[in-house]
Amino acid sequence: MTKLLRGLITLFGAAGFLAVSAVSAFAGEGYASGGVAGESTGGGGSLPFTGAEIGALSALGLAAVGGGAALTVAGRRRRRAALTH
Repeated sequence: MTKLLRGLITLFGAAGFLAVSAVSAFAGEGYASGGVAGESTGGGGSLPFTGAEIGALSALGLAAVGGGAALTVAGRRRRRAALTH
């Protein structure tokens, strides 16, 4: 395994860990005023607050897609190098 591939795996693993940690750390912030899940937060909208952190989950998804793309490219390069030698 090359240094670049190991570095990319480490980078995406750390990013995924941090994204999951951030989601769980900030999940309860919306309830500081005593709100209950499923109740309207009084923001003027009619939809209930569910507590989903879309930004963090999107970042985690993009990190997973990026990691998969990096591994695919690395695998193709190794396969081509093996065929030419």
